[in-house]
Amino acid sequence: MPYKDKEKKLQYQRNYRKVNHDKLRARERKREQKWREANREKLREKARKRYAAHPEKEKQWRAANREKIKARNRKRYAANREKILEQNRKYHATHPEKRRAAAHRYRAAHPDRVREQQRKRMAAHPEKVHENSHKQKLARHGLTPEDFSRLFTKQGGRCAICHKHHDDLTRGLHIDHDHETGRVRGLLCHSCNIALGNLGDDIELLRAAIGYLQQF
Repeated sequence: MPYKDKEKKLQYQRNYRKVNHDKLRARERKREQKWREANREKLREKARKRYAAHPEKEKQWRAANREKIKARNRKRYAANREKILEQNRKYHATHPEKRRAAAHRYRAAHPDRVREQQRKRMAAHPEKVHENSHKQKLARHGLTPEDFSRLFTKQGGRCAICHKHHDDLTRGLHIDHDHETGRVRGLLCHSCNIALGNLGDDIELLRAAIGYLQQF
C-alpha cells in the first residue's frame, strides 16, 4: 500500500537502500555493464573525441593514475580472460598490418623496457621462447614446423654443402633462400650460408673462388 505521508515514504526508501545496499549496487553494476556492452562503439568514439580534443590533459590524467589504471585492467582481465583473448585473436587476424605497426611503435618508444621483458621471459621460459623464435623464423620463409622437419629429414640433418651434422654445429642449420624470389633452397650451416651471402649467390664468383684456390 503506497505511503500517503511523503516523509514516511522517503524514510522507508532510505532504510530499504541501507539494508539492501550490496544487492542494489550489484543490480546497478549489472545494468551498467549491459548498457556499456550495448553501447561499446559509442563510448569508444566518445573517448577518442575527448582524447583528440584534450591530448595533454588525457596524458596527464593517465600519468597521475597509472597504478589505478593497471589495477583496473588486471581486474578486468582476470574476470574476462577468455573473452579478451578471443577478441585479441580476432583483431590480430583481421588487422595484421595494424598489429605489426603498433608493435613496431612500442619497441621504438620503449627499447629498454622491451629488452627487460625479453630477458625476464627468456629466464622464465627458455624452451618456449626458443620454440616461438623458431616458428617466427620459419613463418618469414613461408614454412611450417612440419615443412622444416621434412626438409631436415631429407638432408639427414646435415648441411647441404659441407655435410656437417646439426649436432656438430654450434648455431645449428639455417634456412637458405633465393633473395630475389624468396624460394627456400635448403638448410645450410652458418659458415656456408654466410659464404653464399658474401658472394651474392653469384655462380661466376663461386667458380672464380674455386679457380683461385686450385692455383695453390
